[in-house]
Amino acid sequence: MTESLKTGITKEKEPTIIIRGVIAVVLSQDGKILVAQETEDKPHMDKKRGDWTIPAETIEKGETELEAILRLIKEEVGENEDITCRPEEDWIGDYQIGVEMEIWGRVYLLHFNGTSKTPRNFVAERGEMINHRWINPEEIINMPRRKGVIEIVNDFQSGQRGIIREECSAGFRQSQ
Repeated sequence: MTESLKTGITKEKEPTIIIRGVIAVVLSQDGKILVAQETEDKPHMDKKRGDWTIPAETIEKGETELEAILRLIKEEVGENEDITCRPEEDWIGDYQIGVEMEIWGRVYLLHFNGTSKTPRNFVAERGEMINHRWINPEEIINMPRRKGVIEIVNDFQSGQRGIIREECSAGFRQSQ
């Protein structure tokens, strides 16, 4: 997006980003990330039933990002006493994840105080995510997934922080 000045010089205009959701990369102490399958279709988010994803939640009116993260953990992971987040240190970036609309999600790293083998029953409160499991981050490349997941996981793996990603690839399905 450009803006012309009276001098005729063209300069880039900063994009307006309105964060509408929070997204969590939940990391175990043995380096695995938590994924789960979607239970519903939402075409505007490139979300299809059966897609593998990382937890994400819309920020409700009047809710802070931190409150949304806590609700995300409760509603999509099932409990929160063994998961921690330090928002100032654990912000990975902002990602445009909507299709044909500007839906931005702010991604945080959450730390699971255990390994992928720690006994734990994941039960999403609202049933939007099922079949929770721990995977090595590189496994997501071959799994059916929703828009933006691959960029988020790759940026996390490479240690990048403060990312502003205006373009995310479409979801991946086995027939592609």
